[in-house]
Amino acid sequence: MQGIITPAKTADHIVPIEFDETLKANVDNLAVICSKCHRRKTDWEQRYYGTGQGNELRQVAEITDVSAINALMNKQ
Repeated sequence: MQGIITPAKTADHIVPIEFDETLKANVDNLAVICSKCHRRKTDWEQRYYGTGQGNELRQVAEITDVSAINALMNKQ
């Protein structure tokens, strides 16, 4: 949710480690996110990247820009 500030305690991998394990320990691949947005982003990642149990990873470009991810999440 762009433009809204909410308390957050979760550090989230911008590009999921399931998609690119080389970014697992990269601090530039981390962002603080609230629980509601984390749920929405996880759902989006499953559709875009094919992450999650029972899904098949897709051959798509990594998106590292948090604003771009937010815009894509809000399109759906």
